[in-house]
Amino acid sequence: MRPYLLAALLVTTALSPAVAEERHPPKGKEGREAHEERCGTTKGQVTEVNAKGVLTIRTPQGPRTFAPPWRGGMPANGGGPDAEIVKQVQELAVGTYVEVGWEMDERLRVVRVRVIAHEPGAKREEPKARPEEPKAKPEERQDEAPQPQAGTVRGTVATVDAKGRFVLRTADGIEEAFMPHWRGGMPADGGGLDDEMVRRIAALKPGQQVEVGWEWDERKRCVTITEAK
Repeated sequence: MRPYLLAALLVTTALSPAVAEERHPPKGKEGREAHEERCGTTKGQVTEVNAKGVLTIRTPQGPRTFAPPWRGGMPANGGGPDAEIVKQVQELAVGTYVEVGWEMDERLRVVRVRVIAHEPGAKREEPKARPEEPKAKPEERQDEAPQPQAGTVRGTVATVDAKGRFVLRTADGIEEAFMPHWRGGMPADGGGLDDEMVRRIAALKPGQQVEVGWEWDERKRCVTITEAK
């Protein structure tokens, strides 16, 4: 009987390392670093809440800004910021301490938020819309997602806004609005419309014939403006 017990013990001992390795696979350095770069959690104090669900918090390493995830494709197909996340962010009061779960998708995207503590006397502020980006008029083709998402268009300058927005009327009589790219994060962090392109737009005159190079980033952003030949 003893030889059989000894044989069973040897078989069990031989298999144990393999079983343990299968249940607890070692994590490679490359996989761990990739995970840390693409997602994580950050704790801090809410300093600003944007009307579009953009959240800025103060951390020991400095301010960090998080935007809601984009769902559903292009705006023309019903796409837009995650409505539930936007609602959760807008309910946060400035001064509240939170833990933000995030993932990297072109920028930091907040996927969950948990209130840790409330600052004594903290008051909820109404979300602020960015004044630098005036809304497009209903008759202008502003929110339609174009295909392809970059190109050039020629036309006549119809109107010019000194804040960095202008409307171009094409040969077909269609009016299209263009704005510069946004640079540098939130306004509180020094962000704003591209200064050089704002100056270039401010120099335009109604009736001027131009060719505009553009690319799509939530709306048509002009990247070049040249005199039409």
